[in-house]
Amino acid sequence: MDDLNKNIQETINSLDGLQKPELSPLMADRIWRLALESKSKQKSETVMPSKGLVWIAGLSAVVVLNLAFLHWNTNNSLNNEQAESSLTSIYFDSEISY
Repeated sequence: MDDLNKNIQETINSLDGLQKPELSPLMADRIWRLALESKSKQKSETVMPSKGLVWIAGLSAVVVLNLAFLHWNTNNSLNNEQAESSLTSIYFDSEISY
């Protein structure tokens, strides 16, 4: 127990000799410059798509939508023709000559 108290007292007494650290002006400038450089690196890490990439993506979207609309419209017109032909055969007898 005496050894523990002795070690504690030595540790506390060793802290009495500590002095406040003084920062040199050159070190302060270096730290400030590093802080600013890290901020600029963070800003440059954001990736923005180029104008060409945006144009290609937009044009591709327009082409895909046009092809989808054309396909849908073609299928709709075929279904309408089939529906009209079935209605015609119901209401009009094609074997009767008028």
